[in-house]
Amino acid sequence: MRRKHQSPVLYCGNIQNQELVKGLFDKSGRKLYITQNVYPRLDELNVEPVRELIQLAFEEHITVAHGADAGFGRGTKGAHVATFLVKHRREMKS
Repeated sequence: MRRKHQSPVLYCGNIQNQELVKGLFDKSGRKLYITQNVYPRLDELNVEPVRELIQLAFEEHITVAHGADAGFGRGTKGAHVATFLVKHRREMKS
């Protein structure tokens, strides 16, 4: 059974792999977002670009799916989800 709505894919990895990743998704029908590497160097976390991309993807895709905002409540913005994910990640590290 094919799903009506396909979730987008966010790539925030090594820049050298971006063209390969684009090629894999060109004919897939899924939306691919590419941004800066979330770990550009060992022990350096670069979350702001991916946080913004999560917000954009959420606003463009997730909120249009029927009932998709029920987990966070009506009127939820992508920033709420991205903030939650960043805080959760930080809690996991400590």
